Amino acid sequence: MNPTALEKALKSYAIRKNGLVVQPTVGTHFDSMAEAFEFYNLYSWQIGFGIRYDRSRRNSQRTKTIQDIVCGCTVSFLFHFGPP
Repeated sequence: MNPTALEKALKSYAIRKNGLVVQPTVGTHFDSMAEAFEFYNLYSWQIGFGIRYDRSRRNSQRTKTIQDIVCGCTVSFLFHFGPP
């Protein structure tokens, strides 16, 4: 069984012995949305902020293909143009 992104991060930290325990890098692969959320949630706690799920997109078969994970303080703005 392949190690998860979190297991890889912990092993890397044990070798480095400094810096952040969980440190995102480009190209990190996750086997599930839950694994990705857990990884970035641990990272965000180290830095000092929280995260949450935001928008998602589905394909024509209604399968979720993209899920945004954003800072917990992110604010969405709704703009209305034209008469009220």
